[in-house]
Amino acid sequence: MPTLTFAEQIKYPHDDFGITLEIVLIAEVNNPVSATVKLDTGSTFCVFEKFYADLLGLKIENGEAKSFRTATGSFKAFGHEITLKFSEIEFSTTVYFAENENFPVSVLGRIGFLDRLQIGLIDYEQLLFIDSLENYYQ
Repeated sequence: MPTLTFAEQIKYPHDDFGITLEIVLIAEVNNPVSATVKLDTGSTFCVFEKFYADLLGLKIENGEAKSFRTATGSFKAFGHEITLKFSEIEFSTTVYFAENENFPVSVLGRIGFLDRLQIGLIDYEQLLFIDSLENYYQ
């Protein structure tokens, strides 16, 4: 029988509106910013509220412009290369910051987050198991 092993087990809070995680964002100027985000396995990209870009000292318009379409509408965001830290795992990735200041929630999606980790989930116990991909390929 196949088995999976993970370096860390993280308990996340029960929340009827999704899986809430605490991460750290770091821009080139090395000013870490803590962020409360939702893990969204249905989201293709990582998209953050604009104020996180402001806290990081980023001018979002200098990033890669991209239009997003969702079930509830569309919006514009700008991609920036940052360092993302989740628990003890840290990696460089491109994330997007919404242009609209009223963007409602920050999400970690498949490209830029889930594709950088090994992940296991037991939602009814609010348990997330993670490891870096480097450990997977050893």
